[in-house]
Amino acid sequence: MIITDLTARNLLKYKKLHLHGLPGTGLVGIAGENESGKSSVGETICFALFGQSFSLGPDEGKKMLRWGATSGSVKLRFLVRDTAYELSRFLDNDGNHSARLSRDGDEAPVATGIQRVETALTALVGFDYDEYVEAFYLAQREIHAPEAGSNAIKKMAGLAALEHASEELDSEIQAETKASTELNQEILNLEREHADLAIDESLLPRLEQERESLANTGRLAKNLLTETEEAATAYNAGWPKLKSAQARKRFQGFFKFIFLLIALLAGAAWYVLTQMGDSSQAQQLGSLLARVPQWKEDYIQYLHYVAAGAAGLFILTWLFGLGTRSRIRALSENGPRLADKAEALRRFDFDIFPEPAEAVDEEGGEASETTQEDADTETAATPSLQTELHSTTDDAAIERLISRVRRNEATPQEVENFLAEKTDQIEPLLVRVKIEVGKLAGDISEEQERLQLAAKLKQDIELAREKMAQHAERVELRELSGELLALGGRDMSRRFNTEVRDLVGRLLPLFTEGRYEHLQIDDNLNVRVFSTEKKDFLNIEEISSGTQRQIMLAMRLAVSQQLVSSLVKDRQFLFLDEPFAFFDAARTHASLKALPRLSDEITQIWVVAQSFPEDARGDFAALIDCGHEVVELSL
Repeated sequence: MIITDLTARNLLKYKKLHLHGLPGTGLVGIAGENESGKSSVGETICFALFGQSFSLGPDEGKKMLRWGATSGSVKLRFLVRDTAYELSRFLDNDGNHSARLSRDGDEAPVATGIQRVETALTALVGFDYDEYVEAFYLAQREIHAPEAGSNAIKKMAGLAALEHASEELDSEIQAETKASTELNQEILNLEREHADLAIDESLLPRLEQERESLANTGRLAKNLLTETEEAATAYNAGWPKLKSAQARKRFQGFFKFIFLLIALLAGAAWYVLTQMGDSSQAQQLGSLLARVPQWKEDYIQYLHYVAAGAAGLFILTWLFGLGTRSRIRALSENGPRLADKAEALRRFDFDIFPEPAEAVDEEGGEASETTQEDADTETAATPSLQTELHSTTDDAAIERLISRVRRNEATPQEVENFLAEKTDQIEPLLVRVKIEVGKLAGDISEEQERLQLAAKLKQDIELAREKMAQHAERVELRELSGELLALGGRDMSRRFNTEVRDLVGRLLPLFTEGRYEHLQIDDNLNVRVFSTEKKDFLNIEEISSGTQRQIMLAMRLAVSQQLVSSLVKDRQFLFLDEPFAFFDAARTHASLKALPRLSDEITQIWVVAQSFPEDARGDFAALIDCGHEVVELSL
């Protein structure tokens, strides 16, 4: 960046300031006594560029106005890579402040507004205010070594980006560590919740097995009762039919015997009387028949018909008897079938629920009133099965009844009584089974929920641990990155210091007429200088104040060159306000001759002094004289 024109109105000392056609190469001198307005030129340039000066901050713009003026303005024309730009500002005592940056030949401005102009200018020239006052603007102050920790030096050395990255890494490490700590506390809470569940892995299978066993027992009891009821229904329905069939069988047996007897007697009588008429048996039978009232000899010839008829009736009765016996056999099966069911019912184990132990409190005493009331309520809801089930007829009587049922001898009433008694026994059992199965189902559901919760907690714990591991890995990665950045920063800092040292080593002999050539510069830019006279490195305090200022000036100029090389990468101006204060004429003259030879990039050097040696005035490309009474300055 090379300044070509500076025009200002009502700023600081000057009512009008017009420096036109400034040379882009060489020294631009500004001479004048104290309070003559020399520094105002440098302050005006600084304000034109950044909206603030070295002595006035960005919120003190009104102090830039000349005493008594209500408004002021400035225009600064400059070259960047041989392209002309104009930067203008306006301000008034009401606090209004405007800025405009434009490029020659373009109708539209590059940027307008304070912030936009600042951003655009920094991008254009390669430096901001801090870097400008650190490297290119030496205000009227004591010359000192650049501060290694300043933002400008960090940017020049390339450390600013590394430091920003390191800060970001530190922030991320803190965030990761905080997240890891929170996750660790979350894991502790989850583990505590999991422990509070007191999960017993064998409980759910036991509950399911108990429920299945109880449900099977209930189904068995219900099916057995149903089957017994069905068998009893068949028995009771068939029992009168069986008795009727048995009576019919006896009646048929009686008539079958009679018909058989008649057939035999009639047949034998006919045979004896007709075939054995001369025999004594025939005579005796005839005598017997003659005693039968209304018996006639003519009836003998019909005896064989009687025998045949009786035989036919016998056969017919015998055939009917076969059907009756078949029906009896069918009906008789109801008894054994019912007896088998009744026997199974008799042998069924009703004691599937253990008697509850007598409740005792923690002191070993009797149950509390609340516990007893709960027990009474449960008893009222589900009667004591042990008492109810064992109030039945003794097993011997039941066994006798079953034996009679098996023989189809028990009456339907006896069967009904037996069945009613067993129904009264089983129905409370089924009610209790249903209640207990329901309770177990609830317990199973609750345990399943607990197990699901436990599994979810374990899953959350594992997930949290995985996240913790990820956080730890990210922390480790960022710590490693920080170490690498630190190593890189130290290397860049050393390289920057080496480059500054080399530059100072080239500049210092020019300022000191060869008396001091070698420097030692540590990481904090602290300087020790080698004295050719004393043949040793000296601390900066061990040399004269004039030489100290020459060395510090060389340091500042070396930093300027570094900024140009690293960021600007273009021709650049340098503004030195009273750099030779306390220099004698010889040192001042030597320094003025050395400045144009500093660098191929720093070509325009502004130098402010109260006066310059007469023999050095010819070294300036432009020389501006200021005076106490001069309020309109032009070139």
